[in-house]
Amino acid sequence: MVEIVQDAGVRGSGLRGPAIASSPVERMDYNTWCEHGRPSLLVVDDDDGLRALAWAILMQEGYRVVTTGSPFEAMHILERGPDDIRLIIIDVFMPGMTGLALGSWVQAIHPDVKILYMTAYTHRVPRPFCAEEVLLPKPFSREGLAGRVRRLIEPPPKEDGPAHLLST
Repeated sequence: MVEIVQDAGVRGSGLRGPAIASSPVERMDYNTWCEHGRPSLLVVDDDDGLRALAWAILMQEGYRVVTTGSPFEAMHILERGPDDIRLIIIDVFMPGMTGLALGSWVQAIHPDVKILYMTAYTHRVPRPFCAEEVLLPKPFSREGLAGRVRRLIEPPPKEDGPAHLLST
């Protein structure tokens, strides 16, 4: 079950999976959730603990976060849920469907959505998916996850100075 919540102790709001905060939870309607304007992320991992950790880190970074433990539910969310999801963070090895298969489906249906794969088994990931920018080893740190997400979805800083002026 997925519900829309806002935690008083965590910045941001979003759809939430497992409870991880001891602060009171206030239900939000879907339209209010969509109006917050921060980028939305989808985390897909069958490990409840890692999914909750990713949710907490990303919410504290100011993102709206949707989580699910099922690749099939992720497909349902993308078909019927928020259309402003900019990044999907997918565990590579899950029961029922691999993260790589889910990622291929996402790229075919939503080509503008970026994908960050994560796994504890980096040695088992096929070569095309081994690029550092799209593969996050587990376990991950707050800085590792948040930094990788920022690099993938936030625009690079504008360059100022003579070199920038000459290139325009």
